[in-house]
Amino acid sequence: MLYLDSSALVKKYLTEPGSHAVAARLTGSEVAFTSALSYAEIHAVLARKLREGGLDESDLRDAKDRFHSDWVHSLRILELDTRTLGALQDLVLRYPLKGADAVHVSSALWLRDYGRLPGIAFWAADKSLLRVASDCGLSITNPETA
Repeated sequence: MLYLDSSALVKKYLTEPGSHAVAARLTGSEVAFTSALSYAEIHAVLARKLREGGLDESDLRDAKDRFHSDWVHSLRILELDTRTLGALQDLVLRYPLKGADAVHVSSALWLRDYGRLPGIAFWAADKSLLRVASDCGLSITNPETA
């Protein structure tokens, strides 16, 4: 089982370093979790790629269709609530995290501690975020180096 922040999850919909590792891990019966926040983050990245010329309209439609299908059918979405955000206040005091990154680490910690998934793997492509997740006792993977 794994938790993907949006920097890792977006690699399933774009061709970039780490895309093959994410696609390989998400095939089959792997259970993948992400925060509801990823919905906004993935759409923002796709729109930015379109504006910057990294995607054309057809590629954008395809990426959005595949993301929507995964969102509805295969990803396990963790809502933003007092349970999944329980560790956030302490995380931002202890580490120089951006709000979205704190949401992802807090959500993964909730899965590990209260969802009773001690073996959950935390996937992200942000090295500083991975250092924080590791310091919090999460098993980490950077898909760009996997």
